[in-house]
Amino acid sequence: YPAHLPLNTLSLSSDGRFLAASDSRGGLLLLCLHRTQPSAAPATACWWHSQAVYTTAISFMRFFILSSSTCLMTGDALGEVRWWRVDTTEQSAVRLTEACSFRLPLRTHVTSAVLMQVDATEQNSMRTVAEKEDEGDEEMNAQREECTTAEQLLVCGDSKGSVYVYQLLLSANSLSVYASSRLSAVHNSVSALQAHSSTRLVSVGKDATLLSYSLSSTTDPPSAADAAWIAKHNAALPASSRLPLDARFVLVGTSTTRVGIAQLYGILPPPTAVSSSRPLVYGFSSTELKVHDSERQLQLMSVPCGGSRRPHVCFLSPSSAFAAPALHVVYAAHSAAGCTLSHHALPLQSAVAQADSVGDACHSRLTTAVGLVTLRAASYSTRLLLTTGEDGLFKVWRLSHSDRPHAQLLHTVNDHPDTVRALAVLDGADGSVYAFTGGGRDCLYAYQLRRREAEARETSRAGGEVDVIRSGQTGGANVRMKGKSWLRREQPQHSGEQLDAMDVRILSVVAVANSRSTPTHFSCTVLAGDSVGRLRFFHYAASAFELVASSNSHGRPILCLAACHAVVASGDTVGRMRLWDASTPAAPRELGALQLHQAGVNCCALVAVPSSASYRLTTGGDDGCIAVVSFTVSPAFAVVSRAVHPFMHGSAIRCMRVRAEDGLLLTSGYDQRLRLWRVGEADASVTCVAHTALELADVSGLAVLEEVVAVVGAGLSTLRLSEGAVS
Repeated sequence: YPAHLPLNTLSLSSDGRFLAASDSRGGLLLLCLHRTQPSAAPATACWWHSQAVYTTAISFMRFFILSSSTCLMTGDALGEVRWWRVDTTEQSAVRLTEACSFRLPLRTHVTSAVLMQVDATEQNSMRTVAEKEDEGDEEMNAQREECTTAEQLLVCGDSKGSVYVYQLLLSANSLSVYASSRLSAVHNSVSALQAHSSTRLVSVGKDATLLSYSLSSTTDPPSAADAAWIAKHNAALPASSRLPLDARFVLVGTSTTRVGIAQLYGILPPPTAVSSSRPLVYGFSSTELKVHDSERQLQLMSVPCGGSRRPHVCFLSPSSAFAAPALHVVYAAHSAAGCTLSHHALPLQSAVAQADSVGDACHSRLTTAVGLVTLRAASYSTRLLLTTGEDGLFKVWRLSHSDRPHAQLLHTVNDHPDTVRALAVLDGADGSVYAFTGGGRDCLYAYQLRRREAEARETSRAGGEVDVIRSGQTGGANVRMKGKSWLRREQPQHSGEQLDAMDVRILSVVAVANSRSTPTHFSCTVLAGDSVGRLRFFHYAASAFELVASSNSHGRPILCLAACHAVVASGDTVGRMRLWDASTPAAPRELGALQLHQAGVNCCALVAVPSSASYRLTTGGDDGCIAVVSFTVSPAFAVVSRAVHPFMHGSAIRCMRVRAEDGLLLTSGYDQRLRLWRVGEADASVTCVAHTALELADVSGLAVLEEVVAVVGAGLSTLRLSEGAVS
C-alpha cells in the first residue's frame, strides 16, 4: 500500500472472505481472501468523499449480514455512516456499491458502532401510535409494511465515552433513523462495542474497563433532557416518514470489569474452549498487543508489535475438520517502503493451557500484597490465599494441602478504581474472615469471606464453596478532612485545605479486633496510613465505616502498619516508627516515637512476649537493616532493649512476617532471598536459621500460615517450611 497513505483501520468479515482497510485520507480498500492466497491486487478501491479536500479518516468499519448479503458499515470522525454492499462477479472480482448513508448529528468523534437485530418479541412493540389509532386504513398499512421490512438497532460510541442507540427501519428503497436513548460518559473513550445477543451488549474503553449492558424496549416517557435530545436528533436524521414510535430501546448497565491492559481496543465473544461467561478483550501496552480472558484475568496471547495503537484486527477462527479453533492477530506496520500486514495465530487450547500454566503470575501487573487465612465452619476447614495488585484487583484463591501448595483462583473482585496497595485480614467470631483493602483514590473496602450454603454451591460453580461479599466501603468525599486533625503533635502538611481524594493513596492497612464484637454483630477498628502522612482510625460495624480519629504526626507517607492487641506501630518514609494505644479508637494515644532506619520503613511486625509482659517490634527498611525493639506500655511506655542489625539483606527489605507457632521471623526483599530468623528475647539478637533463593522479581509481599509461606511480587511463589529449611 502507498507509504504516504498509512492505514487507519482494518476489518475482517465473519466468513473470512473479505478484508477491508482504510487510510488516513478516507480511502477505502477491499481485499478478497481465497483459501490458497489473497488477491494480488486490491479487488476494489473507492474514496470516502468525492472531493479529496473533504476526506476524513474512517474511524470504524464493521462487516455484517443483511438479507443474506455481506455488507460493510463505515463511519468517519464527522459522524457520516455509510453502508456498502459487497458483491462478487463470475470472474471472482469484487464490486463495492453504496447502499445508503446518513449523518449522525453528534459533535464528537464516533469511534465504534454495532448493528443489532431486533428480537421478534420486541418487533411488536415498534408499532406506531398512528397505526394503533387507524388499523383499517389501507394506506397506513401499506406504509407500515414498507417501513418495517427490517428493524435494526445501531449502537455507537464516541470519543467522550458516551453510548447512543438509534432505531433503523429499512426497506428496499428507503431508510428511517430514530434516536432512541443514550448513556453519557460510561468510559473516558469508547474503543469497541460487541453484541452478544439481541438483548446483551458489551463495551470497552481506553480506561481499561469492560461494561455489560442489557437492552430492552420500554414505553415509559423519557426524561426532559432525553426527550429534548431525541427531538433534536430526530430533526436531523433521515426518515421516509415521521410516524412517532410508542416504544424505544434503552441500555441498562449490568456489570463492570477492570482489565489489566493499558488501552483496550476490542472485544471477542467468549469461546467454548475458555470456561468464561465474559468475552475476551484485547488492547495495547507500550510494545505489545495482548489478548485477555476478562473473567479470569488471564493473558491468553501477546504479540510484540513494536509499539502502541496500530491498525489491527483480532478474531477467533472456528474449529473444523482441518484445524482447531485459534486466536488470530493481524496488524499493520508502516515503513518507507509502504505498509505491511503481519499475521500471528495461536491455537486456542494452547493459549488457555499456557495461561493456566503461568496462572501463578497472579495479576497482570505487580502483585502488591498477600494474606493467608483459614476459613472454618462446622466440620469444614480450608486455606485461602488473598492477593491484591497494581491492576486494581482483589483475588481469592484456594490453597491445596499437598506437599507442593497450589493456588486455585476462586474469585476476582474489581471494585477498586486504581492500584490496590494494602491488605489486612481479621477472623470473625462467626467463623468467617474479613478482608480490608486500600489503594489509590483514597478507597478503602471491606469484604466478608464465608462458606457458601449447600444450595448455592449446587446452583453456582463460580467460587466453589466460598462466598466473597463486599460489606463496606469508603473513599473520596466520605473521608476528606478539612483543617486541623483531632490528634496534633506537629503542624500538619495540609492544614486548612481540603485534600483531593484523587491524589491520596492508602499505602497501609491494619485491623484491630474489638472486644465487644459478637458472632451476630461483628465490629473492629481499621487503621489506614496514606500518602499524605495521615493515620486514620475507622470504626467498622454493620457493614459501614465511621471515621473516629485522625493524626498527622508522621507528616510523611506511612508505608507500614502492625498491631498486637490494642497496640499499633506505624512506619514512614524517613525511618521513623510511632507507637499507639488504640484501646479507645475515638481517642487514640501516641506512646512514643523511634528513629530506627536511615531510609523508609517498608515493613514491621509486632508481637507480645508473655514471659516479660512486653511487646517486641521488628522492622525492615530500604537500608537493608533489621531493627528489634522490646518495650512495655504499662504502667508507662518504656524501651527495654533496642538493636539495629545492618546488612541483613543485600538490598531493601520489602516484607516480613512472624510465624505464630514458634515466633520465627521471615523476611524478603529485592535481593530475591527468603530468610528465616530466630530473634532472641533477652538481647534482641537475630540469628539466621535458613534461607532460599526466590525465582521472583520485585518482591512486595509475604504471608505465612503454619508451614506454608506465600511470597508475591512479579508473580506468586508458595513454599513449605520444614525443620530448619524452606522448600
